[in-house]
Amino acid sequence: MTLVEAESSLGGQVARARMLKGRERLGVLVDDLYAEALRRGVDVRLGLKLGDPGPGAPAPVDVAAFDHIVVAAGARSLRRSLPGAEENGVEVLDAESAVVALEAGSWRQPRRIAVVDDEGSWIAAGLVEALGRGGHRVHLVAPSPQLFGRVTLYSRAGLLDRLRAFDVSSHLARRPKAIAETGLLLQDVVGGADASEVVPGIDLVIDLPARVARTELLAWLAARGVEERVVVVGDALAPRTLVEATYEAHRAVLHVLAAPTPTPVLSIS
Repeated sequence: MTLVEAESSLGGQVARARMLKGRERLGVLVDDLYAEALRRGVDVRLGLKLGDPGPGAPAPVDVAAFDHIVVAAGARSLRRSLPGAEENGVEVLDAESAVVALEAGSWRQPRRIAVVDDEGSWIAAGLVEALGRGGHRVHLVAPSPQLFGRVTLYSRAGLLDRLRAFDVSSHLARRPKAIAETGLLLQDVVGGADASEVVPGIDLVIDLPARVARTELLAWLAARGVEERVVVVGDALAPRTLVEATYEAHRAVLHVLAAPTPTPVLSIS
């Protein structure tokens, strides 16, 4: 089996999430699976991005040589327009950039931060908790009427109990509209433009809009006539949680093992 990873290390979002305080144990999953893959002789190739290499350049991997191709290329975030940010000196970051800044200790002084969470998942939950632990003033903005709706009930109860110890407040059924001199303008998801409020003093927005599956690699594989060999798992199929990604990867492996004779397998992440 060959595992091709576009980044310089394995783990994707899980590897980034382990950088947050309170979420370090997530990294055990990545470490254990990586060690087991090496023990079983998997050919792991890091920093190798599949796709069109350009005119005249050879493809880094001959995908036609594999009988089974598992695509775990993940998802990407949609970009949201937030008028007035630059004019009013408000920094806007995505989740990954915020995690890197936290890990690097870039924010030594408490900041007033709005976290805009469209998904209600552990991505925002982990960030909000880490920011709270760091002494920052956090305003959580969500279009849903429920906090972290995609976090399981028993986990959410413990999470909310921990957040009460920090300087965190919520603005539910709201979407960001713009940034003005007075602060971040929020729009009621029901009342629209006629029902807005202002979160004053914000100097940083961490924006987590909805994510969509990455499909570029699937199109590239289809152009090479191997689409019938492809199985898509995790966020590359539809953005969800680590539970679904792990289950689907396990199911894909069982499918390969059910083949009457050993066949070459390519996993792309």
